[in-house]
Amino acid sequence: MNISPHKIVAFIVAASLSVCSYVAFSKTLKSIGSLDEDEIVLVGRIELVPPLEEFEQNLKTIGSKRYKNAAMFVIGERPVDVQNPGLRDGKYADGVKFGEDFYLRRKRSDTLIYSGSIILTNSAMVGHGRRASVDVDRLILPGGLKYEVQPSDRAIYIGTLRYHRDDYNAITKVDLLDEFDKAKKAFVKQHGATVKLRRVKPTLAK
Repeated sequence: MNISPHKIVAFIVAASLSVCSYVAFSKTLKSIGSLDEDEIVLVGRIELVPPLEEFEQNLKTIGSKRYKNAAMFVIGERPVDVQNPGLRDGKYADGVKFGEDFYLRRKRSDTLIYSGSIILTNSAMVGHGRRASVDVDRLILPGGLKYEVQPSDRAIYIGTLRYHRDDYNAITKVDLLDEFDKAKKAFVKQHGATVKLRRVKPTLAK
């Protein structure tokens, strides 16, 4: 499935410390037995073509190293305005590594909307007495996909989002790839076969 980046929603994360701190890397499923009754696990992957070069990220603020070769993945029961995120929006955001399968825990909802994701390409702190500033450059990755969840779902496969960029770091094309068989094999190997993984095809959120 090929998606025009002009038809799906792009969001921008504000360049501030509060934005950096509201993203967690702790919602990855460690074991299927730890999944709560009101939770599901999302299985998928994000890829960037061409991949990031070492020099493209200059991460200097405290804790920013976790964004190395990673995207911010934002998905929940409602769209999140990541340009002006609220304190409650942190529960919708996760850091995921490019090119690696992710297994993210989410509270069960009838629908899940992928609001968008970004990566930090440059972050530097400059102190001025008691004041500090953060300089953030980012590559915006379009989102705007809606996934329907069934009451019986415990694990859903949401696909591989492959973002293509040009020499000016602009997204030129977005591919949604169905790699379900490969993802299911990896899921069963890591978490066993007690929980069924279901493929869910998205629609564009209005």
